[in-house]
Amino acid sequence: VGWDPRGIGESSPLECHDTLQAYVAADPSPDDEAEFAALGAASKTLAEDCAEAAGPALDFYGTKNVARDMDEIRRAVGDAKLTYLGYSYGTVIGQVYAQLFPGNIRAMVLDGAVDLALDTDDLTISQSVGFERALENFLADCRSRESCRIARRGDPGDVIDELLARVEEAPIPSKTADRPAGPGETMLGLITPLYNQASWGTLDRIVDAALDGDGSGLVQTADAYLDRRGGFYSNSTEMNLAVNCIDNEPSSLPVTYGDYVASLGQIAAVSPRFGPALATGFYCEFWEAKPDPLEPPTRVTGTPPIVVIATTGDPATPYEWGVAVNQQLKDSVLITYRGDGHTVYGGDDCVDEAVNDYLVELKIPEDGLDCGDGPPPPEIGAATPAPGVPTVPRPRPPGPDGGADGQDSGDLPSGEASNGWVIFGTGVLIMFGLAAVGTIWTSRRR
Repeated sequence: VGWDPRGIGESSPLECHDTLQAYVAADPSPDDEAEFAALGAASKTLAEDCAEAAGPALDFYGTKNVARDMDEIRRAVGDAKLTYLGYSYGTVIGQVYAQLFPGNIRAMVLDGAVDLALDTDDLTISQSVGFERALENFLADCRSRESCRIARRGDPGDVIDELLARVEEAPIPSKTADRPAGPGETMLGLITPLYNQASWGTLDRIVDAALDGDGSGLVQTADAYLDRRGGFYSNSTEMNLAVNCIDNEPSSLPVTYGDYVASLGQIAAVSPRFGPALATGFYCEFWEAKPDPLEPPTRVTGTPPIVVIATTGDPATPYEWGVAVNQQLKDSVLITYRGDGHTVYGGDDCVDEAVNDYLVELKIPEDGLDCGDGPPPPEIGAATPAPGVPTVPRPRPPGPDGGADGQDSGDLPSGEASNGWVIFGTGVLIMFGLAAVGTIWTSRRR
């Protein structure tokens, strides 16, 4: 059984990407008033197009409604309890489901968890630090290998900086892509391969080619992230906006060039390459949907033990977020994977065995289980914004009580009584936001 979350696929898709290419091409780290104004104008145009395309539905794409939809699916397939595996944005759906329907959960795994206690600005900036950390891991690996192309040009970090400086001067022509690589395509071209250590070779190759005068690889990698197929874009970017701008409180990041310039020093101190590209408040500034912010799951009760997986070198959902979610969910256990890449279940024997035993047999993993042989966990607090990064303090709304929507808390069922379906949520979290895809697959009844 396949599941298209609302606004995606066959579920009344929100499609408003006629101006998406201009939105992506706008310089994400503007150097002057004109570039800053162009970024704001591109953001405003896309937001207006989406408001017109969605109509009244624009207010109803948030994760709370997605979680309610998921419970209707559970009910429709006849299962008393939900078995759920969520990756990245899928962990947001999982946390919200646990708040709304705590008694309806049989088992839940959150891989690459998003910390819902962070406000919009701190989430954005801490994620930029996660990508900075992943890039540094790539650079260290490059320095250690004679086969790394960009290391032949000098220190790999200096080579990345040279590329970023070059595209600020002029776009890099493309031999096989349909447009040159400007600052926007270059930023996405750098970020996308950091999701998976297996793509580090691609990053090395496309940077080297760009410095030789061919930006095709950067453009094609950016298009791969944007899910462009045969010249047509999917609606993932507009749904990123639609979900994020409802789920989060309004940003206090700069929407004037003067404030942006004033904030750059502090943001660049924690993320010199990616921070400036994430430091404007345009993302939801022009979005017309009414926000319905999420809260951290600190008051959830009545769930079985929930498994949280955190990867030490995860760029998109930094390790610290997983630790925070483990602390917020009172009945949860944490698995640490020492490695690089965004999420891990399905790619490491130690993690896979523990999660499989949990999902199938309801055998709860040891809290603090340590898998992998990659980078150790970062020092907690190292990936937070530097003191003084300008944000406007906002009181957070009180957390929900555990039994919302009239759901009763339930006991952990035995393996023999388990349901025969696993609901699977995934997505990516990046500078352009969250994308959700859901699938339900059958498992053999035990």
